[in-house]
Amino acid sequence: MQDQYNIHPREKFLTYLVAGILLFIVVLLPFDTYEFLNKPKDYIHVYDLDTTQKYWQFQYLRNNLITFPLCFIGLIIIIASSKNKSNRSLKTVRRLVVAITLSLMIYGFYQSYQSGFDH
Repeated sequence: MQDQYNIHPREKFLTYLVAGILLFIVVLLPFDTYEFLNKPKDYIHVYDLDTTQKYWQFQYLRNNLITFPLCFIGLIIIIASSKNKSNRSLKTVRRLVVAITLSLMIYGFYQSYQSGFDH
């Protein structure tokens, strides 16, 4: 009889892949935010930011402020699920996090493809 707590190798690979991507994002975003706040001129041209608006910095920082907590929560869910393998609801939520993350990545790459991989 197969152990009910084992994860299929494909699911394990995807979970590790998503965990690595989420960890990379969680580590990278604070550095990106710091760079933006110290050298905004580099980002103004690339991202076509309208500096005449009152809080123009949030045109760029809005995505970081949304992405960072979501990635951090997703990473915590994956870690909690790996620590407590018998919890079915955590397993379901982990699968949902993996599916949503991979779907958003595919959608993001598709949008980049549509724009010619241009900023």
